[in-house]
Amino acid sequence: MDSHSVIGTKNKKGQVYTDPHHLFFEAPRIPSFYTGSEVIKEAIRRASVDLMVAYPITPQSEAAALIGELYAEGYVTDYMRGENEFGVMSECAGGSFGGARVFTTTAGPGTMRAMENFPMWSGARLPIEMIVTCRGINSPLSIQPDTLEIYYLLETGMLVWHAETAQDFYDWILMGFMVAEQPDVHLPIAICCDGFFVTHTKDVVNRT
Repeated sequence: MDSHSVIGTKNKKGQVYTDPHHLFFEAPRIPSFYTGSEVIKEAIRRASVDLMVAYPITPQSEAAALIGELYAEGYVTDYMRGENEFGVMSECAGGSFGGARVFTTTAGPGTMRAMENFPMWSGARLPIEMIVTCRGINSPLSIQPDTLEIYYLLETGMLVWHAETAQDFYDWILMGFMVAEQPDVHLPIAICCDGFFVTHTKDVVNRT
């Protein structure tokens, strides 16, 4: 296995791999006005993701579509739609087993339908990053923000972070890959936020 650092080299899009310390503490920050969904897109633009697997469910559908635009622009190597939420998480596992940096998004009932996969991710030490735009679990029928799914994820062995602001969201998406892929961690991570309150409102985000 090649153990040489990629810092200073370029990815296929021509972006230069940057030391995380420089990225977060030294690189200039540019104030930008984004929705939470746009925050996901902008963070993933900078993350050199190999594979994104998508399936639509409110309120994460917009983010999945925006990352499809990144694929068209060449910032994401492979992008595909799963046949359902369970299939998405199974396909993410396959990509991660193959050594890809894998990212996906989910919400509410979709998280529940895919739940069987998450302990498998943890047991296999797959450093997959998943955005969870938290919402109600349809009992009663609801698409309102809720954090019930975080409770279930806490029992899977995944790392679980809850971002309360768009700025947290932006920074933690990038930090999530850094932490999950550390050799002494190597676990999947769920970056969670309140659906709609974060994903569909605009806020000032200081981006790198």
